[in-house]
Amino acid sequence: MGDNEELVELPLRKKYERNSQIDEQVTDLLRESLSYVERFARIPYGQPGYIYTEALVELFFRRRDETQQEEAKRLLAVILKRVKVWAYRLCKRAAVPDCEECSNEIVSEVGMQLAQGNLDSHYFWCCNFIAALKRTFSKYLQRLKRQQGNVISLAAAAYEDAAAPIETTADCEADIITQALNRLSVEKLFQALTPKQTRIVKLLRDGYSQAEIANELNCTDRTVRNMIQRIKQVMIDHEIAP
Repeated sequence: MGDNEELVELPLRKKYERNSQIDEQVTDLLRESLSYVERFARIPYGQPGYIYTEALVELFFRRRDETQQEEAKRLLAVILKRVKVWAYRLCKRAAVPDCEECSNEIVSEVGMQLAQGNLDSHYFWCCNFIAALKRTFSKYLQRLKRQQGNVISLAAAAYEDAAAPIETTADCEADIITQALNRLSVEKLFQALTPKQTRIVKLLRDGYSQAEIANELNCTDRTVRNMIQRIKQVMIDHEIAP
């Protein structure tokens, strides 16, 4: 499926590209009643009439911004039902001890993010909902691992698509840094880094990939890769590398 530019009435967001079918759905669904949207939202993926979750998220933000609070709440409920199903699958693949509790936590976290966000700050959810959900899931597992000290599989293969891109050299370097943070003095490392380098390390610690960090910092993957190399050198110079 090809990509297309955003809806005409939306400000251009060059940071993310979205499938043209989602744009068409949003345009069509804005003309329909909420009961129509709720009914068609039950159609399984791959079946005729399926509504993309990205379209539902944009509809949610639009309804809420138009002060249609009750409709926004109903749309959010539809979105979170899907999140619960996907979150449970991700938990199973990552071998999380309590999948039910974990998936409920993810649902709560996503609901809070959407409820407190807006279309501009959360546009990534309107472009690639699954990728945004996996990022939230990864960050949750990282936090759970730090809090409980349990060994939970965070390998990308555990919860990423089989067609995920092969890990790059920079991603490997990022993994080395992440491993070091799990067992060495974080404060000592932060004292040796610049503010921008510290932010990159914190994003790595929260489970962000190299590409996602580039998006967050509004720079190129190459810039992030070079900075990760510098961070690794700082760790070596200060004898805080694994």
